[in-house]
Amino acid sequence: MINSQVNFKQFFDEQKKFLSTILQESKNYNSFFITATYVGFFTIFNAIKSYLNQNELFRIVILITISIFSFVLWEIGKMIYNSIIILKYFNSIKKEPSKTIEIQQNLQKSIFDSNKILIPLWLIVLTISALT
Repeated sequence: MINSQVNFKQFFDEQKKFLSTILQESKNYNSFFITATYVGFFTIFNAIKSYLNQNELFRIVILITISIFSFVLWEIGKMIYNSIIILKYFNSIKKEPSKTIEIQQNLQKSIFDSNKILIPLWLIVLTISALT
């Protein structure tokens, strides 16, 4: 019994490290891509702002604010969603370690089902950000 508890703890720690690594790499890639996009946008804006009148500058600032606000809301929502999924996964494994494979399959199905909702929502946020 003690040996199986040690193996489970080791398995649990490895799973946690694996998921943390995947999430961190994904976050780093997304952060880099979005930061590079905003840097490019602000560089272009800085280059053309002398050709714009006060009214156009005001509109651009409002649209940039909407874009950044949409992005921040999306990131907060994604962070909350990922936290909930990970907590459910680890709590399920803690309760029933013998059903790890079944729990992983259910998790994958749950993520797939929720992506049916999240992808259209992401497209809306992307459209708002791109149009602004």
